[in-house]
Amino acid sequence: MFGFVFPGTLYRFKPGTGDRTRVLAAIIPRFALIALASVVILGITGIIEAIVQLKAFEQLWTSSYGQALLLKLGLFIILLGLGIYYQLRVGPRMSSYAVGIDEQTGAGSPDADKLQRSSQTLLRVEAVLAILLLVSVGILTSLSPTPIVASPISRAAVYQGTVSGLKYTVTIDPARPGQNSIDIVLKDHYGQPLRETDTVTLSANMLEMDMGLQKMVLKPVKNSPGHYRTTSTALSMAGNWELTLLIQHAGTKDIKKTFTIALGY
Repeated sequence: MFGFVFPGTLYRFKPGTGDRTRVLAAIIPRFALIALASVVILGITGIIEAIVQLKAFEQLWTSSYGQALLLKLGLFIILLGLGIYYQLRVGPRMSSYAVGIDEQTGAGSPDADKLQRSSQTLLRVEAVLAILLLVSVGILTSLSPTPIVASPISRAAVYQGTVSGLKYTVTIDPARPGQNSIDIVLKDHYGQPLRETDTVTLSANMLEMDMGLQKMVLKPVKNSPGHYRTTSTALSMAGNWELTLLIQHAGTKDIKKTFTIALGY
């Protein structure tokens, strides 16, 4: 609104009277203060979100999520710089012109007119950058959380969550290409082991290569209610795998949860 709508209203003021300069001098400091506070809040929440989502620093440039985050960070820095420039340079100069009455240095002077025109252009640039920032945030929210990348020193990848009121824990050990032991523990919303389940399957789909859908059926672990296990070589290649957990029980709706794992060498 401030970048595209507000400048259009300034043309209602008569040129040469200094009214445009005085209006800008009154509004810019207030807007810059709100804008700076908003950008700082975005920065703090963005840093917290990055710490939660990114498990390693190199994922900033090796994952789609990290790359989108870098784009957001770059736009954030530019917007922050423009806000500071407005607050420290444009605002004070506009205010000094606004209180002047001299034809050469006052609100209606050519220099004041030039400053208010350049400030309008800068406002439009800020508006465009803000839109791009919103787009980058939209990209971030559409991406899956960064998968855990298995390394030689990592023994297992563990995924926990809740779906349809059911708590699940999926453990893939050693989370490397080849044979893996897969354990799934299911609990109800009270935290008690799930006892009434017909079948528990885990399907794997290689995202970089068409290898077909690899389906793994997990068997109940004896004397361990809600615990299911299988050993499989379905995750045979390094890369990004999409895993779909399917829980079926007669008379109830199937429960499905999809997540991603990145297997290293």
